[in-house]
Amino acid sequence: YLVNDLNEVANYSPEAEERLGIHIASDAFMFANDFAGSIGFVETPPATNYVMPIKKNNTDVIGTITVSTTGAVTFDSTSSTTTAVAVGDRISLVAPATKDTVIAGGSFTFKGIFQ
Repeated sequence: YLVNDLNEVANYSPEAEERLGIHIASDAFMFANDFAGSIGFVETPPATNYVMPIKKNNTDVIGTITVSTTGAVTFDSTSSTTTAVAVGDRISLVAPATKDTVIAGGSFTFKGIFQ
């Protein structure tokens, strides 16, 4: 089960804590540890490491995406196993609390596994 692009950050730097994208689950699935198989890209890397929380239902932080100053993208989960997502759960990506005026052109695709 491939969750469609959760985020398309066009050619602008997101505001602090701006919600960058949201996906509403139409099927139950799981994210593997550290969101294995998920991918990301930014056209313009940030000035400092850029850490975005990944939230479930707008409250539970289930992981982060970190974009380094070289543009490397790393997915990390808060669980050391899988994270279950039920029908109707909302998965969202949020910009960090501090705005980075350099980062732009990001796209992130999450891979999930049907339960």
